[in-house]
Amino acid sequence: MAEQASSRPRQFSESSEASTSTNNSNAVESQSFNPFANPAQTTWQPKIRRMSWCPEDLKRERQRSLHEISAQNVQGFSENQEKSRRQSEF
Repeated sequence: MAEQASSRPRQFSESSEASTSTNNSNAVESQSFNPFANPAQTTWQPKIRRMSWCPEDLKRERQRSLHEISAQNVQGFSENQEKSRRQSEF
């Protein structure tokens, strides 16, 4: 009976080790390659990748926004000049 008691826990520990090792390998597998595991993560990754903050991109973005603002200002300025000209005519 002492032999049975000593053999039973060893068998149990082996089976539990086997189950944990298979669980770990499955977890590693799912982390390394499963593009459809977490759809929120997969949809956000490209956006994060696309948004690069290197100085050239920042400079280009600032120049583009400045051009847009200056174009709007020029348009508004010319409209204001026309309004003031019309008012001075009356």
